[in-house]
Amino acid sequence: MNKRSVFSILAVLTLAVALLVVPGINEPAHASETPICPYCESEMTMVGTATNDRCTWKCTSFECMKILTISHSDYCSQSNCRYCGKPCTGDHRFSWGLAPYTCIDCGAACPNAALHAGIKCTDEPCTICGYWPNHNWQYQEPVTPTCTTGGNVAYYKCTNEGCTEIVPKPGAAYDPGETPFLKPLKHDWSNGNGVCKRPGCGYQCPHDQGWKPDRLNRYLKSSATCKHPATYYMICSVCGAPSNSDEYTIVVGFPDPDCHVRGKQIAGANATCTASGKKPLYECSETDDSRQCDAVMDEDGVTISAAEKSDWGKTPQSKGYIAPLGHDWRNKDGVCARAGCGSKCPHDQGWKDDDTCKICGAFNPDIAAFNAYKAELAQKMEGMRHDDDSADVSSYITSFADDLKSCTYDRSLDLRENIFDLDTIMSDHVNTLETQRAGEVGAHKDAAKKALDSYLETRYGDDVPAFASSYVLA
Repeated sequence: MNKRSVFSILAVLTLAVALLVVPGINEPAHASETPICPYCESEMTMVGTATNDRCTWKCTSFECMKILTISHSDYCSQSNCRYCGKPCTGDHRFSWGLAPYTCIDCGAACPNAALHAGIKCTDEPCTICGYWPNHNWQYQEPVTPTCTTGGNVAYYKCTNEGCTEIVPKPGAAYDPGETPFLKPLKHDWSNGNGVCKRPGCGYQCPHDQGWKPDRLNRYLKSSATCKHPATYYMICSVCGAPSNSDEYTIVVGFPDPDCHVRGKQIAGANATCTASGKKPLYECSETDDSRQCDAVMDEDGVTISAAEKSDWGKTPQSKGYIAPLGHDWRNKDGVCARAGCGSKCPHDQGWKDDDTCKICGAFNPDIAAFNAYKAELAQKMEGMRHDDDSADVSSYITSFADDLKSCTYDRSLDLRENIFDLDTIMSDHVNTLETQRAGEVGAHKDAAKKALDSYLETRYGDDVPAFASSYVLA
């Protein structure tokens, strides 16, 4: 057996002797509980004999073996030590602020129990047992703040008399400086017109706190000119709206030598249909110390030099020149529609489609009627060719068509005289054909006359001109 084994056996024997309970010496007289080691949670055994002041206990675990001394003065004098049975000598003990507010050792009531009913949640708790009545929490609805009144988020407040405690919810508390109350929103003057923009408010600022310069210079009263700097309206010191009053303005910057103000017109003439005109010129109306500015400007405010002023509007190459307007033929009646003109078109530049003036677009119904009748005669003569395709008739029709085509409207004559010329050609050819082929063209002659009569009636109505009776066809 080695030395290490011997020492181990001796250590075990020594421990066994130390833990040996000797009856009548170290056994508690009225022990009710065995203490538990606060370090390893093993049971403990009394060491020595308990006294009136204390009892000592030792952990039974070989690895721990901690010593615990229990002072009898720490426990209520109305009870015995529950470990050794000795009478305790201390005061009552209470679980602070916890019901039932009785001594945890002997069960006796708090000496101040009779006074508990008079303690409020706003008072200090009982100094012995910590009794303090609960708050009576009541939910407070959220209130939306307005421009002039505050509001709050939801919270709870105690309704006990005299209590002012508030909490976000029962069992919680606000952080330092935290509050459920919201400040008034104040008026929203962002419209810039002195009327609160916030929905449901519409308060009009009274502008009774004075006016101040606008550092952004947003409200221009008058721009800088060649003689004066720019002027701006001041703004209300409360809402920021412009004063819009000559009394509360501020001058900013310096005069602008290139910015003139249009004054009296000194030149200009309107163009007509046939004559050119001149754009207007204006003199600057600004004065400084009774001295008027000598600048001249056009209608766009552009300054005009002395040379430009001298040559103003004289030629198409000059500044300010206005070209003649030309006649206004919009009515297409040959008369200029421009006010103050009334000129008549000479119709001397030819006709479009033989019946419309190339200048004014006027339509000549007589030419149209002449051309229509000429086409009708040509159609009738072609009918003869269709009925008799002999060589002499065909030659006659060809000759007639050439004569008819060469006959154009004579503007020096009226419609009747022009139609008479057509009928003369018609009659000459019919007479020639009648002589060559007597008895065969009577039907064609009658058809031509009927066509002419029908046209004249359509053109003139019941007032058929007298010259129609002189036609050879009659």
